[in-house]
Order: sequence, then C-alpha cells, then structure tokens
Amino acid sequence: MESNSMETQQLHSSQKEAIKKITEFLGESNETDIDEWLVDLNNLFSIMKFKDETTILETMGKLTGSALRWYQENLRSFTNWNDAEKPLRDRFKEFTSDSQLMQEFFTFIKKKINRLHHFMKMLSGNIDKLDNSLLNNKLLQSYKLV
Repeated sequence: MESNSMETQQLHSSQKEAIKKITEFLGESNETDIDEWLVDLNNLFSIMKFKDETTILETMGKLTGSALRWYQENLRSFTNWNDAEKPLRDRFKEFTSDSQLMQEFFTFIKKKINRLHHFMKMLSGNIDKLDNSLLNNKLLQSYKLV
C-alpha cells in the first residue's frame, strides 16, 4: 500500500514538472501561435489522461494577462474541454497567427497575379486573333503613306 502511495506521489510530481514546461499563454501578438500552444497542451494532457474538468483547470494555470482574464470570464460556460478549447482558439487566433495572416496575404496576391496573367493572356490572344490580313492592310497603308 505504501509503495502505491509513493508511486502516486512520484507520478503527481512528474506531471507537475511536465506542466511547468508548457509556456504560459498571454494572448498577445508576437507570441506563440494559439494552435501550436494548444497542440502542446493537448498532447501533454492526453498523455496524462486528464479528465475534462482537470484539463480546464490546468489550462487556466497556464494562462496569464488578457488570456487569463478572458478564460476566467468564460469559465462557467465550459462544461467540457471542447467547450473551452474552441472558443479559446477562436478568441486568440486573430492575435497570434501572423503566419496565417501572411499566408492569406500571399494567397490573395497570388490570386490577383493569376487574374492579371489571365487577363494579359486573353488580351494577347485577342491581338493574335486579329486577322492577319487586317494587320497586313494596316502595314500596307502605312507604307503607302511613306
């Protein structure tokens, strides 16, 4: 019985150490991306086989600043981890995902370039489609003027 209690204490101590290694999330720009942070958190809590209630409370311990204030204000609405995780991600995604914003910007620019390229091809295709005889007539007219 005593060794079981000692093993439980060691396990609990190991869990505390592992949780300490997860960085605190402040919810500010230029910080760890919320998705990356939640993946680390979920992986750890999954290994530890935490129940939803424990996961919700342990997550609060890893939040600071505006992220902690927001979480505490919404804590009563979290009945399971999914109820907490999705709103947390949605709330702080816009502030921490510069890489996603850059990706969206490049996608937007790429679409604009593709449209411009398509327009230029269409325009040059229209020039190519001009009747050669029309071009020849224009050339002949210009020679006649000379």
